[in-house]
Amino acid sequence: MSKIIAATVLGASLMFSLPAFAADSAACQASWTKMDAKTVGYVMGTEAKDEMAMMKKANIKTAAEDRMTSKEYMDACVKDVFAAKK
Repeated sequence: MSKIIAATVLGASLMFSLPAFAADSAACQASWTKMDAKTVGYVMGTEAKDEMAMMKKANIKTAAEDRMTSKEYMDACVKDVFAAKK
């Protein structure tokens, strides 16, 4: 009986936590879309100055020193690296 209760509690907690993660991911995607207005898949220079500084402060490196790809941005965003900017 206790296993059924534990499984029910675990299932309920996952059910309520997954939509929150999806919303964060959607918000990250929306902010990336604004940054990458040219839709080239990366931003550089003044387009990403603040975000690059926040990533550096969080010890997250990008493949290129002066530009950030959409994957690098999304990985940092879902880790809440840019929370101070919100």
